[in-house]
Amino acid sequence: MTSTRRAIYWGLVAGFLVGGAIASFEIAIADAQIAKGLTNTAHRHLAYWVAAVSLPTAVLLLGLFPGCDLLFRWTGTPRHPGRARGIAFLTLVASATGGVWAWSQPWFPSVREGWGGLYLLTIALLCGGIGAWLYRAMGSRAFPSADRLGRVFDRLYAAPVLALLVLAWLGLVGSAHLRSREAPIDRPHLLFISIDTLRADRLGCYGYERNTSPTLDRLAQQGVRFAHAYAQRALTWPSLSSIMTSLYPKTHGVRRNETPLDRSNVTLPEILKNEGYRTAAFLSNYFHAPNRGFDVKQGWMGDRPVDQAVTDQALAWLEGIDPARERFFAWVHYLNPHSPYDPASPYREMFVSDPSGRFDGSHESLNEIYSKRLELEPRDLAHINALYDAEIRQTDAEVERLLTWLDENQLARDTLIVFTSDHGEELYDHQSYFEHGCSIYDGALRIPWSLRWPGQIPERVVVESQVESIDILPTILELMDLPLRDSFEGRSAVGLWKGRADAPRLAYGEVQEQVFSVRTGEWKYVHNPDAFRPLCVDPERGHFPIERAELYDVQRDPGERQNLAAQHPDVVRELRGQIEGWLSSNPREHEEHELSDEEIERLRALGYLP
Repeated sequence: MTSTRRAIYWGLVAGFLVGGAIASFEIAIADAQIAKGLTNTAHRHLAYWVAAVSLPTAVLLLGLFPGCDLLFRWTGTPRHPGRARGIAFLTLVASATGGVWAWSQPWFPSVREGWGGLYLLTIALLCGGIGAWLYRAMGSRAFPSADRLGRVFDRLYAAPVLALLVLAWLGLVGSAHLRSREAPIDRPHLLFISIDTLRADRLGCYGYERNTSPTLDRLAQQGVRFAHAYAQRALTWPSLSSIMTSLYPKTHGVRRNETPLDRSNVTLPEILKNEGYRTAAFLSNYFHAPNRGFDVKQGWMGDRPVDQAVTDQALAWLEGIDPARERFFAWVHYLNPHSPYDPASPYREMFVSDPSGRFDGSHESLNEIYSKRLELEPRDLAHINALYDAEIRQTDAEVERLLTWLDENQLARDTLIVFTSDHGEELYDHQSYFEHGCSIYDGALRIPWSLRWPGQIPERVVVESQVESIDILPTILELMDLPLRDSFEGRSAVGLWKGRADAPRLAYGEVQEQVFSVRTGEWKYVHNPDAFRPLCVDPERGHFPIERAELYDVQRDPGERQNLAAQHPDVVRELRGQIEGWLSSNPREHEEHELSDEEIERLRALGYLP
């Protein structure tokens, strides 16, 4: 049996065994793609690891086995050549493993300075010395079974067996390549645009009088806009996790920022990646969430302007797409409207006419107003609102850059655009509170949502029926002609503009797992049986008061000012039953996530912690 054949044989065997073990671990334990029905992704993952281990191992052995034979010609064939080759292979692996481990340690010197190279050489010589000693020790003993074992392996190296192994390897890798082909060309690209902390009623397409959103207004005119869409929680991580899984926070378990999404939940990027899409996320918030299906995930957590940075990242990635062969899913999440409200020029000058007010949009100002329950002068309130509006206009300009790129590359007709927000902002509507994390009211829960796909989605359509953010994922999949999952708690909204009969939808919300709400087309009921008060700022003055039961006629009182719970006990009883039934549905156990010091600092920088 030639050394070359041995090298190929063991390279492929190692690929199947080691690569298969790594892939099986990642699939079954880490990502659980098969359990989530992502068989294409699992198959490609397995083939990748088999190939990733096989090729380097085969190349390594092609150098090692013939190299040993060449060395034997110079130094004389050892008494046990098979053992010599085996020891040489183990010595090489030990040297590489030891070198990589040492190089990763903080005490290891730089290779560029010379000392690091000397350390690596020392490790290699040490492993070689141990190998030589081991070979000598083995030679001093009798191994009567070695010859019999050698004959068995010689039969395995026979041409038919090797040929079958090669065919199996080519079949696995080839089938994975076929499964990795681009998504069907009749499916659209997907550009998913979300803007953090954006109230729907601050956009022109939702009736706002200021020109905060010319690009977003035009986008809504070119497709379908949902007039009454509601987030499940006014907090970024829970809300975005609900959008990407079509599950309520109580089900997927992400109830606060910095809590990771459990791996058992299937996400939109995982579904599309399984279908052959190239997937990427460019996130100015939520960047530290675990990667759940993105080939590329980038973000910007430095100084502002963060939105410009993520647009740059997204456009750079899109330039590498071949739209004739590939389909992409790009998610761009913007942050500007989030506090602190600090717009850049020229957007500040567009909206701020009197900058001399006592308060600005800093966390310190907003927290002082809330904790002291200050009654603002109209000028001060108008100034803070103007700063928020300018932030929206600044982000609108970044969205325009994305849409311009689609137009310039003739991709507008082949791209489904989804635009939404994770949640809104209180902006002084209740309890002198400007931000969102403690609110259960519509200012914080109502979000914009619009869709555009020229030729496939009608233009200038406004859907008045109430929808939730968990409906976004099923809607996307139906538009792409992909199956919906039984695990989804949301429903596709496609039928709402196609005239299909659909039962009225309720919208549920929550705050800190203690306060819940349900919204019909007429009523909004807030359920707080333990009189829980969310903590917004400091423990002494920062609690947000919510009554045990609150009922609002949202048709006549959209600002949720007058609590009618005492006047309509029958409505309260009915809606409380809806919430209790919803809370008992689809129960799951979730582990509590302890925040690290780094996570606490990130939350503090965003204003969530004092």
